[in-house]
Amino acid sequence: MLTITTSRALAACSTLDEVTPGTVATQVQHLTRLRGIGPNGALTLSTELFAWRQFTNGRQIGACVGLTPTPYHSDQHMHEQGISRSGNRRVRALSVELAWKWLLWQPHSALSHWYHAHLGRIGARRLRRGSDAPLQFTHVA
Repeated sequence: MLTITTSRALAACSTLDEVTPGTVATQVQHLTRLRGIGPNGALTLSTELFAWRQFTNGRQIGACVGLTPTPYHSDQHMHEQGISRSGNRRVRALSVELAWKWLLWQPHSALSHWYHAHLGRIGARRLRRGSDAPLQFTHVA
């Protein structure tokens, strides 16, 4: 399990002028520019996900993290059973938290408008009880 203090993450970010693009410190710097992602979250995403693999689209990230849908098909019935949960659980938990923070810190973004138009009428209180609803538009877009 990756544990790091905020001061160590900030120290890693403070030496960013002399590092080359593509390193963990550069990725942390780019991720912390987004509202709602702090140094610890950026460092976790960078080291656990982006540092060891190149992704070309959001579906690949969702599959790696375990946020892909698991459909159920029988002769007469067809429905979704939720997400697969077969990837990195730390990154998956962080992704759920970041998806909710995106709605809080980026309320006027296109993704937030889409969420409120399609799922906002259900109510956040009902969705927050174990739901990964905001992830429907972040990882599998």
